[in-house]
Amino acid sequence: LLKQVEKNTGICGVLVDSKNRDRTLSMVRGAAAELDPKWLEKSSVSCLVNEASMVYITSFVLTSQPRIAAAEALAKSALRNSTSRTRLCLNLSSAGLLWRVKDSLLQLLPECSFLFGNCGELRAFAALMGWTAIAATASESDLDQLELIKRLAAMLKPGGMAVITAGAEPTMVATGDGYAQC
Repeated sequence: LLKQVEKNTGICGVLVDSKNRDRTLSMVRGAAAELDPKWLEKSSVSCLVNEASMVYITSFVLTSQPRIAAAEALAKSALRNSTSRTRLCLNLSSAGLLWRVKDSLLQLLPECSFLFGNCGELRAFAALMGWTAIAATASESDLDQLELIKRLAAMLKPGGMAVITAGAEPTMVATGDGYAQC
């Protein structure tokens, strides 16, 4: 869809702790750093966006312009011009970058059908939102983590679902109507 002759593709290195299964990422964006909203204006791209059943955006893309504008334009274009079956999916991506992408996330969450993240990202987002009383104890209590995921799911579009992984522990799922389970 987007060919960048001058730039190499992106590279992502992942380190995973074998005991607690925590992971860290290191990446070089490469051609992905060149993502621009003008790309969406190409008929070969816009027709695919209009036919898409899902549009998946990671928070990594929301860290700098012109990629922020491209991701927001992609979401708006897909949701506006496509059939009603198109779903916007977001990934919180990294607890350490959420403070940088908070404004963009808050713009996209009300249109989001599926939100993905992990417990660390959930706690970091909760702290950013001022849910600190719960976020402080969430690492110790499944009940508190379920309360956080319910609050997060309530920010999604009606029928939206938040999915939070917990390493080797059960994955948590919540919907905007308050349903949550581990």
